[in-house]
Amino acid sequence: MVTEGGPGQDRTSVQLPHILVVIPTRNRPADLERCLESLTLVAYPSWELLIVDQSGGDITQRLVETYRAHVPKLTYGRMQGCGPNRARNLGLQRAGTGIVAYLDDDCTIGPLWLADVAAAFHRYPSVPLIFGSLHAIPHDHQEVLVPSIVFARERTVTGSFKHEEMGMGASMYLWPLRSLQQRRFDLHLGPGTRWPAADEQDYAYRLVRGGEPLLLTPAIRVYHHGIRTLREGAAGKLFRGYALANGAMDMKMIRSGDTRSIWRVLDQIRSYLFTILASLVTGRRPLGLGALVMYVRGLAESFLLPVDRAQYLYVTARQVAWRGQVPR
Repeated sequence: MVTEGGPGQDRTSVQLPHILVVIPTRNRPADLERCLESLTLVAYPSWELLIVDQSGGDITQRLVETYRAHVPKLTYGRMQGCGPNRARNLGLQRAGTGIVAYLDDDCTIGPLWLADVAAAFHRYPSVPLIFGSLHAIPHDHQEVLVPSIVFARERTVTGSFKHEEMGMGASMYLWPLRSLQQRRFDLHLGPGTRWPAADEQDYAYRLVRGGEPLLLTPAIRVYHHGIRTLREGAAGKLFRGYALANGAMDMKMIRSGDTRSIWRVLDQIRSYLFTILASLVTGRRPLGLGALVMYVRGLAESFLLPVDRAQYLYVTARQVAWRGQVPR
């Protein structure tokens, strides 16, 4: 039973479902070690951990082996190819009747993290997808960017949403059996792919446009350690990648027959143009111009791949191999 209270959340007594935590990782053993250390403190009675490794070499595997005695039911496996959506689809296949909690390897959590996840699904029994808040670790805002999104209040989303209104995949939770139809994550979106973002937004949009609600809540807290430097251009590259992938996502929806995405495209272009004009009026360089160019490029690049109009997915060229234990 969950009976403890915490900031911003009224935890009521609930039956605790089993939770499968899925962490995709690729060549970031130091980040993963910090994440695993936080997971050893989780206070939740029924959960297991699935590490999906897309790294080269065996450093990550050797690291994971050192945590078997500290994390219950830890499963490790190697997967060919790049992209967190490959790991997310594997998590859906292995979830059984419980919850899937997706966590990035450069994040940490508190001991009551999974209890908060279970409590949120208990409060909203008809919701199959939840995004929690992603908090940036303390950092120098003049030197670096740490991507984050913190929700001011708990709310459900239905019908449609704008890109900036959505959560992030580093704090994303699914109860697959609550969905009326299984939906796969698109393997052509997300880090390590041609379009290095929009992976979680794409999945959420397809679910919402299919008539199901999702929840955005500050009650679930994840802490992000992913620093992008400003002076060296890493932060700018990240934002341009967001814009590129959003364009590819939006055009895929239009090509699949979703006419509402036409308005999403027009609204997104209007937003970029407003940002550019506002910066010119104040005498600054045209902020948003690079993002607009990348967004339009993403719209055009969409036509490089065919789409499955029934599933709203880019067509996958080949099956990806998984080598590892099957979680029990």
